[in-house]
Amino acid sequence: MSAILGFFNQGWVGVLVGAIGIAVAIYTIFRRTKGRLLYQQTSIRLLDAGRSSLLNNVSVLYADKKVPRVSLTHVAIWNSGRSAVRSTDVSEHGPIKIELNGDGEILEATVAASSMPENDPTLTISDDAKSFSLNFSFLNPGQGVIIRAIHTADKGSALISGTLIDLPVIGNAGQLGMFSSRGPDANKAMVISKGKNIVGAYLLVTGVIFIVLATFFKEDMAAMDQKMSALSQAYGWLMGIAMGIPMILGSLLLLTSRRAPPNALIAKLSSSAEAPGSKAT
Repeated sequence: MSAILGFFNQGWVGVLVGAIGIAVAIYTIFRRTKGRLLYQQTSIRLLDAGRSSLLNNVSVLYADKKVPRVSLTHVAIWNSGRSAVRSTDVSEHGPIKIELNGDGEILEATVAASSMPENDPTLTISDDAKSFSLNFSFLNPGQGVIIRAIHTADKGSALISGTLIDLPVIGNAGQLGMFSSRGPDANKAMVISKGKNIVGAYLLVTGVIFIVLATFFKEDMAAMDQKMSALSQAYGWLMGIAMGIPMILGSLLLLTSRRAPPNALIAKLSSSAEAPGSKAT
């Protein structure tokens, strides 16, 4: 126990912990200085005439066209960075493209929700109806679009690609959860989103406090350590827990928290208040 107390009572430990806290906080706050596009998607099969023997004599029609199945895919693409992503940032030879995974064709594709009309999102279906491209004027930080595609592919997930100039590649942020903006899942997402900022600020403040105390108040801290150690042999453990657990939990939260589209964008889709968008041609 005395060895543990001696370790935590050394001034350099406070300096080290404080420096780590500041480094993590600064990385958390300033890690994204450029624009960054992320995407999530979800798919469901609405009807498949070939999956049941009971439907052998049933034909599926979509807009008077016979199709083997009808599937629905939503793709959310948004700017999670700290700078705007402009149309000129997308390579002419590598446009943002959503391509069906497996056999099938695109029956319809529309912009289901957009952060603001000025983003001017448009969709263009390829000649073979296997993919469609997304174009936009710009996406400021926290802005994006949600695309709704009706297709006949037998595989749910789509393939999203695109080449950005001097920007990170388009990242896959996992499964799109289109919950109500007022539901418990939305509250959880909001808590996580705000929690990251709170943890970053906490780490920054505690890091500064530890460095100031360990650097300019060494004698006072040493005297307090002696008094506290005399009162309780668990003082060293308590100090370690007080400094270590917030750092560990904060780092885990920042590293593993789920990335999600902006809440306002999900709310527009969930409440059926769709922003103006154009149907793919």
